Amino acid sequence: LPELNSSGMEIQAVFANHDKFIYFVSNRTGYQEIWRYDRDLKSLKQITALKALLINWFSLSHGEKNVAVGYRSDNIYLAVIETETGRLQTQVSTPTLRFPLAWSLDNNTIYASEHQTKINLFSYDAKTLTQSLFADNSGLYVKELDGKKIVYIDYNRHAMVEKNLVT
Repeated sequence: LPELNSSGMEIQAVFANHDKFIYFVSNRTGYQEIWRYDRDLKSLKQITALKALLINWFSLSHGEKNVAVGYRSDNIYLAVIETETGRLQTQVSTPTLRFPLAWSLDNNTIYASEHQTKINLFSYDAKTLTQSLFADNSGLYVKELDGKKIVYIDYNRHAMVEKNLVT
């Protein structure tokens, strides 16, 4: 992909929309930002304008309309950004870096973990970023299966756990 050629460091590639797009983090502007490469058009687009010193992780919503991103600039934040316009939808300051791991199937919840002071898995309302503890000593991986069950890593049990969201 010579169109991506830069002297920047590009990391965390995520394929989307049937492999048409590649989303990735790059420091080609001097800050870390999320970029999107269109494989059909061979074009590159900057998605975020966060002026981040560090983007530790990001997660695309189902349908790729939004991206949740954990980053550090003047403070530590978790943010939701619209992928087409780059518009900041919502943002909250967090005490430690958050790793947005996945979105719920209805895109109403973002599951994010922390890995610094503790290792916990949080659920965030995607519109307000109101946080609640989902599971302590958990994280690394999370996936909602059918809107009723979620699978995640539980470090206390040293196992993947399936949790029923209804009961």
